[in-house]
This record gives sequence, C-alpha cells and structure tokens, in this order.
Amino acid sequence: MKKILILFILIISCSSNQNYNDIIEKSFDSDEFDVYVDKFYRDVNNYGFYPVKPEKLIIKFSYFDRIKHATHLHGVSLGYNDDDLIEIYINKSSWDDLDKAGKFRLMYHELGHDVLNLDDLEETNTELDAIMYPAFSANQKLKMDVFIENLNTMLESYVK
Repeated sequence: MKKILILFILIISCSSNQNYNDIIEKSFDSDEFDVYVDKFYRDVNNYGFYPVKPEKLIIKFSYFDRIKHATHLHGVSLGYNDDDLIEIYINKSSWDDLDKAGKFRLMYHELGHDVLNLDDLEETNTELDAIMYPAFSANQKLKMDVFIENLNTMLESYVK
C-alpha cells in the first residue's frame, strides 16, 4: 500500500511539474503588472512591514486554457518561500474576463504567496471573497470596497 501511495504522489508531482513547465514555456511578457506590484508593496508598507522587493521579478501571461490539467487555474506563483524571487504566471483568458477588482484580487492573491509566503485558505472557509481563498470565478464580480476590506483582513492576519 505504501508503494502505491508513493507512486501516486510521484505521478501527481510529475503531472504538476509538467503543467508548470508548459505554462512557463508558453508564457509571454506584458507591462500590465507593474502597477499591481507597486500598489501591493505600498499597501503592505502601510501596514508597517517592509518586505524587500527582489531583483528577480517574473510576471507573465500564459494561456492556461490551452494546457491540459491547467484550464481551471487563473494564476500560479512559483516564488513561494523564495524571498529572492517573484515568479507569477497569469492566465490571459481569465485576465481578459476580470473586472478591476478581480484583477487586483488575482494579483494580490499570487503576490500574497510570493511576497508574504501566505498559504491558501482552506476551501471549507466560508469567506469566499477572501483574497487567499483558493478558488474564484473569473465571472464573479467584486466591488473595490469589498476587495479593500478583504485586503485589510488579509494584512491584519499577516501581522498577527
């Protein structure tokens, strides 16, 4: 039974790594993300903590909906627990469907992983609009004031 479990974990890990490799391979640059990164650091600084902005910053688009087993993802952060790197890939198709608050939510979610090393909330959490909630619909409309409230909640919990 233990051998089967290890094999299953290896298969899932290899599949996930291949998805990431496909996402990275098919990614392309955009200048749309600078405003979100700059605003994220200002917001974090306003809460009294000052993470260092790494020199290596990779934020790119990729069409996840063209990659097997990645069609359900809106974004991926690969710089988690690496303070010398921000590496984020955003699904261009999802991005195009998001409103202003949705774009902020997606970017702050991924930056929360890469900059603050935050984990996703449990899917059993009832705060579906929370920034670190692991799933949301690109069609879900969120008001900016709700996003700001959720940002305050996220940063207050990070301080504790």
